[in-house]
Amino acid sequence: RFAHDADRYVPAEHPTPRIIELPSNDEGEAGPVPGRPDDDAYRAQRLHLLVALADVDDAATRSAAAGSLAVLSSDPRCCRYLFLAHPRAPDVLLGLADDQTLADDAMRAAFAHRVAVVWANAAACGDAQVAEKMRCQPGLVDRLQSMAADAQAPYCAAAKCAVERLA
Repeated sequence: RFAHDADRYVPAEHPTPRIIELPSNDEGEAGPVPGRPDDDAYRAQRLHLLVALADVDDAATRSAAAGSLAVLSSDPRCCRYLFLAHPRAPDVLLGLADDQTLADDAMRAAFAHRVAVVWANAAACGDAQVAEKMRCQPGLVDRLQSMAADAQAPYCAAAKCAVERLA
């Protein structure tokens, strides 16, 4: 349900690769609203809500949203939406990985792990535009390299996978 029609919101300059669409029994999918500017159409996608929830003050809500994004990012359509259509998703993810407002080191590591999984999935999704957008995101590759260097951290393997795919 979250990936359904996500590519509808990816700008036209990024052609959609062939993806097998799973059947959906949801007849109420929101599409672009007539009269709404095209640059705001991304808000009609359900993934937009998860990105918004990943940027709230409540740590438990951010954690749940980041975990959902980590799971959903295994679908290439979600990665394309997050990195090519949503204007703030890459910045929100980077903020989650570097969240210094969390008092607990274990909680910071858990957030970083969720974000590293999103980045690893995005790097592995097979879309050259997503990989290029990740490489161009200020601070993302540096953060991934520092995460990959921390062999004791739970996010090390995911970060290494993303770094290898982006190299």
